[in-house]
Amino acid sequence: MNLDQLIKKYSAHPLFGELVKNHNTTEVQHVHLDGLRGSSIALLIAALYKHEKFNAVFVLNDREEAAYFANDLENLLGTTHVMFFPASYKKTGDPTSLDNSNVLQRAEVLNRISKNPAGNLIITHTESFYEKVTTKHSLHQNTFDVKRGSVMSQDFLSEFLDDNDFVQTDFVYEAGQYAMRGGIMDVYSFAFELPFRIEFFDDRIESIRTFDPSNQLSVQQMDVISIIPNIQTKLLKQTKEHFLNFIGNNYRIWMRDYDSACESISALH
Repeated sequence: MNLDQLIKKYSAHPLFGELVKNHNTTEVQHVHLDGLRGSSIALLIAALYKHEKFNAVFVLNDREEAAYFANDLENLLGTTHVMFFPASYKKTGDPTSLDNSNVLQRAEVLNRISKNPAGNLIITHTESFYEKVTTKHSLHQNTFDVKRGSVMSQDFLSEFLDDNDFVQTDFVYEAGQYAMRGGIMDVYSFAFELPFRIEFFDDRIESIRTFDPSNQLSVQQMDVISIIPNIQTKLLKQTKEHFLNFIGNNYRIWMRDYDSACESISALH
């Protein structure tokens, strides 16, 4: 039996129809599911998502539990709409323990939510859920889109990067860096897991592709990319808001353990 057949078995369960009915109505505010163990909740969510795409935030008790759940959903639904949203810090409440890889991942998720408002499944945990994020207005103001075929000089782009605290290096290996070699510019944005390689012909962008910084090999051709600075530090003095305000009202909130999540958030507060 493959995964699709397993998901169909969940869809055929008599209670699945009740869940679909309650999930699609605005009258029912709270639904409690019981008897689900291990990866069965991921199978149920996958069945529900295949029936009708929806937006949801899943709040797990800790990072490890959230990572396992995200992995289950990615195996069932792919990585297009499943996003893991971690906390920015290695240690709870310690602003000196910033994790750059987590900051990158958070920025990527916020950018994807902003650009693709439908069908997003966001997996997080109480610590990350509690942490405030930049506002949509600030994110848009500090996002610079680059399109293949557009007219733009290397000097203009490098000036933008310098103004937004990107560091020029010989080779890029982490977010917040850029490198220039002739008509080629490598940029590691805080909006994507891989760096971008932008090729210029005079003042026109001929091609954009992602590449693996470990071996410099191209991965994927791109038509449009978003360059975002480190919003955790650059926008530190700007207004921030709760993650729920950022995503808006078009999301269902799922919690593994509601009482435990509320206790954890209260403790963080």
